[in-house]
Amino acid sequence: MKLLPSYLLSLTAVTMIGVIASNLLKKGLLKQLVQISSGLLLLLVVLRPIYRIEPQWIERYSEELIQRESHEQEYLALYRRKLSEQVRKTTEDYILNEAGKLGIKLTVTVELSEEEFPIPTGCEITGSLTREQQQTLSILIRDQIGIPQEKQRWQAYDETTAHAIQSDR
Repeated sequence: MKLLPSYLLSLTAVTMIGVIASNLLKKGLLKQLVQISSGLLLLLVVLRPIYRIEPQWIERYSEELIQRESHEQEYLALYRRKLSEQVRKTTEDYILNEAGKLGIKLTVTVELSEEEFPIPTGCEITGSLTREQQQTLSILIRDQIGIPQEKQRWQAYDETTAHAIQSDR
């Protein structure tokens, strides 16, 4: 951290010396020579840190950037996986809650898109319910969650008649 104050001090000193020397001289060739010299000296001070860079620093910095990008990709994949799990669980819980309001016990599996922000694209529902309950719940899933009825797969059984209802739409 000592480098930055030293660098700023060098820039300030060279600038001040150049300005003072230039102001002490009257117009003429000598004044122009002092201005050009102080400008070149200032340029050298500005560029000095570039000359001090060693090749191994650049190589090490490049490796750190590559490693950081790798970690970012891993973190992003973890984030997307956790987000997908949360969206899936929330959607499944919502369907189960709405089915519970209708007096239906089900199992639900929700399918999600592979986009950056996953959205429900389909579902598989298994349970004991009547055709009317299935239609009511199917419309609710379509309207409230946005899963089209053709992407809803049902393994529904009517307890009263003990036979399978239409399993796919």
